Amino acid sequence: MITCQNLTLVQSPISITRPMGKTAKLLCVVDGESVVNRGVHWYHQKGMQLMVWVLFYKPGQQEVSDGYKTRVSLEANGDKSCTLSITNIKESDDSVYFCASWHITQ
Repeated sequence: MITCQNLTLVQSPISITRPMGKTAKLLCVVDGESVVNRGVHWYHQKGMQLMVWVLFYKPGQQEVSDGYKTRVSLEANGDKSCTLSITNIKESDDSVYFCASWHITQ
């Protein structure tokens, strides 16, 4: 039997504005289970378009979508939070960003 545990992820800041060419940093904090070691995904969504995967991170492994390969990185701040950095901000980066993780027990 596989059980998926509910997790609460809190992102900060709620809104951020950065000039073109600068860096934006977004914090994701997990309330409860330590999941950063199991993996964290980041996505973005523009308006009513489909969500687009940006990055997957867990210690020793980081995968980045082609559109962000040279401009994003993720830093773990312990096992319950992480910071996504997007450098050289472009107009196309204007979007809503989401962090996501899950914990499955068997």
